[in-house]
Amino acid sequence: MKELFDFALAGANVIPTLLLIAMMLYWSIVLIGAIDLDFLDLDLDTDSSPDGHPEGSLEWLNRLLRFFNLGRVPLMIFLSFLILPLWLFCILVNDMLGIHSLLPGLITLGVGFWLCMFIAKVLTMPFVALFEKMEEEQNFSAIGKICTLQSTVSEGRIGQAVIEQRGKGAPMMLTVCSRPGTLVNSGETALVLEYQADRRCYLVEPYSI
Repeated sequence: MKELFDFALAGANVIPTLLLIAMMLYWSIVLIGAIDLDFLDLDLDTDSSPDGHPEGSLEWLNRLLRFFNLGRVPLMIFLSFLILPLWLFCILVNDMLGIHSLLPGLITLGVGFWLCMFIAKVLTMPFVALFEKMEEEQNFSAIGKICTLQSTVSEGRIGQAVIEQRGKGAPMMLTVCSRPGTLVNSGETALVLEYQADRRCYLVEPYSI
């Protein structure tokens, strides 16, 4: 056990080991309720063109991330299924090849990263359907509610809004958009009209309480 501990902290394995430690600390904090599961979640469509598609310069990146299920499952779930196989890969390969120093270990890390991205994609597939179902349930409950904008939205600009649950649970965070020509400023209230699946956001319009 001591040999494994020493080898895990050797230069060749120190980066994946630190990532593993960070992941374990994160889940420990989640378990005690200090932060939510989606604390570091991804929003792939922050900037989009008026037709609801990502800006051209970022569209390829969004497609790549979604291919690996990023944005379809919470970020930290994906990273957990990435980091653990990556740590095991680096430990086993570096041990078999007798690699102990940092620079050769970076090569192992780079190769292992892309290999484990595909492993993480496969391992997270069962969670995609689960979180899509949860999202559908949230979509139904959000429509017709009043939200408060956390950032300004306008034509071609997607933002964030929050629905207060009034003592019935944590506030509901939404990704929102507006109709062409409609501006809703940060801090203003708006009515949630519908969920637009193609843009992955809720359509809102200004609404004064």
